[in-house]
Amino acid sequence: MNLRKFLILPAALAFLPAAIFAAGTAAGYSRDKKPVSELEISVFSDPDAMFTNVLKARDFGAIPNDGKDDTQAIRKMFDATEQNAKFVFEKGVYDVGMDGKGDYFKLAKKSDILLDGNGAKFRLHRVGRLFSLWEVKNAMLKNFSVETANLPFTGGKVVAVAGDSLYMKAVAPHKIGSDLAARAIIRYDPKNKRYDANLFNVSLGENNTAEKVDEDTLRIKYKGPYPNVGDAIVLRHQIYAGGVCSVGDSKNILIKGIRIYDCAGMGAHFSSSENIALDGFKVKPRKGLWMSLTADATHFNSCRGSIEIINSEFEGMCDDATNIHGMYWQIENIKDKTLEMSYARYRNQRISISSAPKAGDTLELPCPENYMRPTHFAKVESVSVSPDKKRIIVKTCDELPQWLAKDMAVSVKEYRPKVRIENCRVGYVRPRGFLIQTTGAVVKNCSFKDTVAMAILIEADLNTWGESAASDDILITDCVFENINSSKRNGEVAVFASAKFKKGLPFEGNIHGKIAVKNCLFKNCGKDPVRLEYTSNPIIENNIIE
Repeated sequence: MNLRKFLILPAALAFLPAAIFAAGTAAGYSRDKKPVSELEISVFSDPDAMFTNVLKARDFGAIPNDGKDDTQAIRKMFDATEQNAKFVFEKGVYDVGMDGKGDYFKLAKKSDILLDGNGAKFRLHRVGRLFSLWEVKNAMLKNFSVETANLPFTGGKVVAVAGDSLYMKAVAPHKIGSDLAARAIIRYDPKNKRYDANLFNVSLGENNTAEKVDEDTLRIKYKGPYPNVGDAIVLRHQIYAGGVCSVGDSKNILIKGIRIYDCAGMGAHFSSSENIALDGFKVKPRKGLWMSLTADATHFNSCRGSIEIINSEFEGMCDDATNIHGMYWQIENIKDKTLEMSYARYRNQRISISSAPKAGDTLELPCPENYMRPTHFAKVESVSVSPDKKRIIVKTCDELPQWLAKDMAVSVKEYRPKVRIENCRVGYVRPRGFLIQTTGAVVKNCSFKDTVAMAILIEADLNTWGESAASDDILITDCVFENINSSKRNGEVAVFASAKFKKGLPFEGNIHGKIAVKNCLFKNCGKDPVRLEYTSNPIIENNIIE
C-alpha cells in the first residue's frame, strides 16, 4: 500500500487533505525501511459551500445561554440526516444532560459530516460520553469547549482520619456536588500545582460512596492506607466513565480546535479506527481547579493507518496525555492453521468481533526464546468469535510454526499506525506524557514538564494491561524535558523503552528495534534521562543534560 496516496476523500470532505495522513516519519524511519521525507504539517480549510445540507441547532430548538436542557433538540438535529451534512452551533453555552442517563449524542453509520461549534461551550450535567461516533466515515469536529456542571472530582484538605474513615474539606473553587461516588484518592501539591511526587494514589473500588457531612466536608469510608491530616488530596468521583469523544470502527476523523476544561473519563478515545488527526486539541483545567480529566487526554486502541497530533496541549489529567497501542492475544489452542485466542489481560473477558483482527490482516507470531518478540507472520483468512464470546477463532492462510504453544503472545501488524506528534505541550500530569507502541513514529518539537512518571514510554506490556506491541522506527527529536518523573519510577528516567513479561514465560533477547532520541534538552531529569531496554538498535545522540 502506498501510504502517501491512500486517502481518497469525497468533495464534501476535501478539507481533510491527504497530507494529514501522509506516510513516513523522519528520513530513514519508515515501515518499509526506505528513506522518506518528513511529514508536512497539515493545513486545514473547510469551505461552507462544500456542504449542501446545513443543519442549525437553533432550528431544532437548541438555544445557547437560555439555561434549558438542549439534549433532545441536538439529538433531533443529528438524527435528521446520515451524510453530507454540516451541523452548526452558535457561540454560547449549551446545557446538556439534565435528563436521563447514558451517552449524550450518538452518531452512528454517518459519513461526510462536519460538526462546527463556532465557539460553543457544552456544559455537561451528568456522567456520559458527549459524542459517540460508531462506524462513521469522513468526519470533522471543531471549535467547541467542554466543562461540567458538577465536577467529577473534588479537591480538598484532609481534616481528620478516624477509625475506618477519612474526612476531607473542599478547597475553593472546588465544591461538593451531586456526584458522591468515591473511586480514587491522589495526593496533590497546591504550591507547585502538580500531583505529589510520592504518588500517594489509592483506588477505592467501583462501589464506594462518600458521605456528605456538611456543605464543605466529605467522609470517605475505606480500609486505608490514608494520607496525613493536612494533606491536599483530589477525590475522583469517576475514572473511566464518561468522556468527550468516543470513536469506534470509524475512518478519517479530524478533531480540531477544541478545549476541554474538565470532564469525567477521557478526552478522546479511539478504538479499531483508521486515520485520525488532532489539531489544537487542548486540555487544561479551569483556574484554581486541581484536575482536568479523570483519565487520559487521548487514547488509541488497535487503530490503523495514521495518527497525527499537532499544536495540542495536555495539562492536569489524572492519566496519560496519549496512549497508542494494540492488544496482545494469547494462544489457548492450536489446530492445523487455526488459532483459538483470548485477550492477554482478561482471559475470560467477553470479546467483540470489532476488536478482533480482520481477514487479510497479518498476525505477528513469537519465537520459543521470547514469547513477545515477533519473528514469523501469518495472514488471516477468517475470524469468528466462540459461542461464549470469550475467545476468537482465527483461521490463517499460512502454515503455522511447529513451536507455537499455549500462552504465546500474538499481535496484529496492522495495529501499528504511523504516528506523528509535533508542537505539543504536556505538563502537570499524574503519570506519563506519551505511551507509544507502534512501528514508524516521530515525536518532534514537544515540551514536557512536571510529570510524575516518565515523559515518553515505549513498552510492550504482556503482564499488566496486555497492550502491544514491540516497537520499531521511533524517533524523538528536538524536544524539551523538565522536572520529569518526580516519583523516580524505574529510576531517574524521562524517556524509557522497556517491556513487561509475564512471570514464568521466556524472554531471551530484545523486543524493540530502532529507537532514537536526538537533539533533546533535559533539565532536572537525572544524569541518564534516556534508557532504552530490550532494544536492538538504540540511538542516543546530540542531547543536552542540565
